[in-house]
Amino acid sequence: MAKREVVVIGAGVIGLTVSNRLQESGAFDVTIVAEHIPQHKSVGQRESTGWASPWAGAHWRAWAGDKDTLLQDMEQTRPTALWYATKVDDVQELRKSELPEGVAYGLKYSTLLINVPHYLSYLKAQFESLGGRVIQSRLDHIREALLFAQTRTDPPLVINCTALGSRSLGGVNDQNMYPIRGQTLVFGYVIPRGDGTVVIGGTADRGSWDASAHDETTQAILEKALALESDLVPGSSGLSFEQRTELLRRSIVSVNVGFRPARVGGVRLEVEDFGGAFTAIHCYGHAGFGYQSSAGFARQVLQIANGLTRPSDCPRL
Repeated sequence: MAKREVVVIGAGVIGLTVSNRLQESGAFDVTIVAEHIPQHKSVGQRESTGWASPWAGAHWRAWAGDKDTLLQDMEQTRPTALWYATKVDDVQELRKSELPEGVAYGLKYSTLLINVPHYLSYLKAQFESLGGRVIQSRLDHIREALLFAQTRTDPPLVINCTALGSRSLGGVNDQNMYPIRGQTLVFGYVIPRGDGTVVIGGTADRGSWDASAHDETTQAILEKALALESDLVPGSSGLSFEQRTELLRRSIVSVNVGFRPARVGGVRLEVEDFGGAFTAIHCYGHAGFGYQSSAGFARQVLQIANGLTRPSDCPRL
């Protein structure tokens, strides 16, 4: 049987992971169409704040509650009484003397950390090595995905992974989507991400579309980071807190602002029929847990796609 054609809209971590999973299954011929695509950039080189994936700190920590078995399943595709205690290493409860002021309970553990620019470039390269196509283009309406079909036998299956873009994408216009603004700092040393940098932060300003960086927020992040980990500035013993804060500030490579794509009601994962013209699978609204749940949601999209029937496969009377 011929492969079914798929057009994925969006090249963030969800779109790229979904595309890889579909392409490697051997049952689909996938094209990614996106306004923004991963490019290997120098540290600190800015991307659009509307494209959330390049801004993430991207480490694994549990978002799912003890009874949220669906999100637990999505999160534990990678990676005491907490459900995720067996998914990470060296889980320890912090003693009261180790907790910052105002904090009632804390854990520490070893976890996965992703260098986001490198990981996105890897996903794109992996997808292309499997025979997938990547086209950079802005779509104003979801039906425009049909223009990128390689054949005309059947309309392609469209998979919408546009995250915050689903709010303005014609034919979708999901007003339940909203931003969670985050400001983070990238430093040139401390805990390397493989390229000698580390992300520290950040903030979670729900509903804020403010794309500018605020110096007072930068200062607050610096002070909180030093309060939690005094060794962030090597060789600074004997210096005052203010002096260590200033030394840490001098090592800032970039100050980033990005919008996590949150959604009232949670992630939208469902099939929609567009009047018989084409079928779409929506997969967006992952807020701040896109990286850690991307493989799990890609598996779900593959299962849904495998269960959909192509028009040409339907019996004709």
